[in-house]
Amino acid sequence: MFNVVGNSAVVIFTIGVIIFVHELGHFLLARFNKVDVLEFAIGFGPRLISWNRGGTRYSVRAIPFGGFVRMSGDDRFLLAELAEREKKGGDVTQPSSQNGQSTTKSASEQLEGREEEIQALLAAPAGWFLSKGYLAKSSIVVAGPLFNVVFALFLAIVSFSVFGEAVLEEGPVIGDVQLGHPAEKAGIKPGDRVVSIDGALMQSWKQLAATIRGSDGKELELVITRKDGGSADAPASPIALRVQPVAVSGDLEVVTGAPAKGYVIGIAPSYSYQPMPFDKSVLSSCRQVWHLSVLTARSLWWFISGKLSSKHIGGPIQMFQETSRSAKRGGGSLLGVMIYINIMLAVVNLLPIPILDGGHLLLFTFEAIKGSAVSVVTYQRLATVGTLLILGLMALGVTNDLGRVLGFH
Repeated sequence: MFNVVGNSAVVIFTIGVIIFVHELGHFLLARFNKVDVLEFAIGFGPRLISWNRGGTRYSVRAIPFGGFVRMSGDDRFLLAELAEREKKGGDVTQPSSQNGQSTTKSASEQLEGREEEIQALLAAPAGWFLSKGYLAKSSIVVAGPLFNVVFALFLAIVSFSVFGEAVLEEGPVIGDVQLGHPAEKAGIKPGDRVVSIDGALMQSWKQLAATIRGSDGKELELVITRKDGGSADAPASPIALRVQPVAVSGDLEVVTGAPAKGYVIGIAPSYSYQPMPFDKSVLSSCRQVWHLSVLTARSLWWFISGKLSSKHIGGPIQMFQETSRSAKRGGGSLLGVMIYINIMLAVVNLLPIPILDGGHLLLFTFEAIKGSAVSVVTYQRLATVGTLLILGLMALGVTNDLGRVLGFH
């Protein structure tokens, strides 16, 4: 019970920090551009804790996976309704009379009971988000992903400086076993040393990987040694295990991002770590962040084009499991997962999908070229499409998570 609670606390704190950094980017750039921020929230759902300061409500909500910065004048429906009332020459604090052809009829219906919010908006029109210029709005939406990239770079520098650079250990020693893959199902564990495969002695990780990749999918007998009782001085006991490799054709090679072919069992090599001087840490961190950014973007493209199997899309369960496992392996491993999640969050948010930061940026660019805002109806349709896409990806991630947990993948 303690492990479950402790692991949950570590995961929620880790994800919360990453989300906080992302939303902090939006918040600070909004303030810099003199946009009134109504709420800075970590999480969704009911508020657990909240307080007001400087005209902004700060809150922590019940569902930890997400967050938002709600700005004054960022509601196109509300602003369209105000414009409609003003155009009709009536009291802008009272609902406008709509005819069946009005594009703001849906806005008027959705804004029932929000007269207090309208009064607050009218009191400070200079702080409206959508009234700002193209550069101001764009900088605010880009700031979230940018802060995640900068934070990833900072974490990478700390990781290289404190824990060190990963150096492949000599010999075919297993450092990690992927959840739901053949190796885990066969009982292979991190720290196991592979002595032989089908009687052939394994001298290096390169030889081990090549043997499995070229196995043609036939069942293999791995003889491993495992330290009894986890003691470094305990004798190693040979264990024979049978493993059924699975094909990876159409998936991506982790290092190069190119399509990979062959077979795998879901294992990764073991590394030792050598601390680096600060100047070398900075250079290595820049290379790592760049590499992860390119690899993530390339993986998304391969997924969209159908060259990467959708079974690799993970959801909250996989994120919880991977973060929890990395925390158990130590600070360096946890930092590595945090770096990856930051990069993934930044790249995904920059996709040109409505409701994501990249979608907002694309819309602002289109409006700047067009010279006017898109209609409320058009925006509503775009938002609906974007929401359905995101919900679809989330559903796919959860489905894959459940498949891995139940042993379907």
